[in-house]
Amino acid sequence: MEYEIGSKAFIIESNRILREVTIVRKNSDFYIVRFDNNGSIQLRKSRIFPTREAAEQHLSKNNRTSQTSGSQSPYHPWH
Repeated sequence: MEYEIGSKAFIIESNRILREVTIVRKNSDFYIVRFDNNGSIQLRKSRIFPTREAAEQHLSKNNRTSQTSGSQSPYHPWH
């Protein structure tokens, strides 16, 4: 999806927080987005979502189930 400069979109921060951003500039496959506190970041368009619902759907798709079988890492804290 292509985003217009000045339009609102959503990103997922730290795989758990949804943030609304404003599209500032497009450069090839990347967009520069601005946060509400005037910070900005450059992201690929695959990391930007047009609606909160689309971002939430992507977030729930990435949630992993806990490992119940198979070998565990020796560094796992609950072994």
